[in-house]
Amino acid sequence: MSSSGTRAGGYSQVVDMRKAYVLLAILVLSSVVFPTTEVTVDDCSITVDVKVGFAGDGASDEFIKKFEDGVKKIWQGKDFTYGDCECPVEIKLETKKFVTCYQAGKDYHCFDVQETDGFYYSYVRHTLYSDRSFWRDGKMRAARGNVSTSNTGNILAHEFGHLMGLKDEYYYVYYYFYVNEDGTVASGPHAVKTSEWNGKKDDIQDNAPEGAKVVLARKKDGTNHYVKYQDGVPTDSIMLNIDGTPKAYQHHIDAIVGGAGIECPDECCCGNGRVELGKGEECDYKASPEGCMEGEKCTNDCVCEIEELPAICGDGQIDGEEECDYAATPDGCPPEHTCSPECACFFDPPTFEEDMDIISPAEGAVLTFPEPVELSFGDPSRIVYINYWIGEALVYQSEDPGYMYMLEPEMIGEGEHVLTVQAFNMEMADTNRSVSFTVEMPE
Repeated sequence: MSSSGTRAGGYSQVVDMRKAYVLLAILVLSSVVFPTTEVTVDDCSITVDVKVGFAGDGASDEFIKKFEDGVKKIWQGKDFTYGDCECPVEIKLETKKFVTCYQAGKDYHCFDVQETDGFYYSYVRHTLYSDRSFWRDGKMRAARGNVSTSNTGNILAHEFGHLMGLKDEYYYVYYYFYVNEDGTVASGPHAVKTSEWNGKKDDIQDNAPEGAKVVLARKKDGTNHYVKYQDGVPTDSIMLNIDGTPKAYQHHIDAIVGGAGIECPDECCCGNGRVELGKGEECDYKASPEGCMEGEKCTNDCVCEIEELPAICGDGQIDGEEECDYAATPDGCPPEHTCSPECACFFDPPTFEEDMDIISPAEGAVLTFPEPVELSFGDPSRIVYINYWIGEALVYQSEDPGYMYMLEPEMIGEGEHVLTVQAFNMEMADTNRSVSFTVEMPE
């Protein structure tokens, strides 16, 4: 019996040890975050590396190239910085094709690419939508999502933002009116978040004036949900707006790098506009005063040196910090640029004459509901594409002179605005027309 009992006890100890090893392995693996997105700092440069895989019927080389181009347009080649010391930030993308996203494992984010025509609702499933942290030691865990071959480059760049931990900067609302039996509006429009509609619609109807019913506002395409922006977010932010020419902003970079827990080192503060004597600086070339003695100049390394005599603009020589010299031959400017009296190059594109007019909206028009931009041309065949500007923001581009861009008051915002239509011919010369209008939102 004792011998048998000893064997049983030994077996039990072996089983317990195996359980302990398995538990230890699970704990170790659960603490490992594979670098699908990784933020690192080297010297004074911060790099965001993102690894994205693609699978599914639509994951062709052509689609992957479109994804890469969309990311490049919005996120790469920009002068992003982070922190008080303004460390430069670079975003890099690595792509790879897989048979299935399961094959991508934990090494890559992965999109299942659907092959569709027309509108497709793309999305990313990620822990960023929960209260759990998705960063560890500057690394992010893998995310999965769905995109489509019909998605534009802007949409794909938006989804790429989610892979760096960014959330949407918009939400949806319904606009509703209280309408009397004779069809007149008793009050409205009123707004309610679409996510709150089911819970509030009974109360909304109960609060209707006597004899009135609730009517949801609908857009021309038949849909009834409208986009509302988060307060303080630029309307052309890539995480808010995918139309026109959206941008990535500094607050996006702050959220990505700060969320990853990466800091810009103190020694990188040269050029931040403050003289940091405790960090080895003699001066700061962006500070006023720079911190140097009379006759000295602060260099880009925040060291004081004897100041050289300034270049003389207009002496026919391109010296010092001059971009050009208007008296020199050549003047030093690239094509389609002109040297100014201050010896700086400015863009001076060619123009052409075209009988183009803005028919609608009329000068001084007041917009309360969406209205199309109607144009007339003397010779539409000369036009290859058109830019639509609201103020200084490029809001849409079209290669069809007959296209009527829709002015959406909700998107533009209340107040006075200037619409500029810029038309280009085959030689890339342009002509433009402008009208002023006012947006008033109905109460």
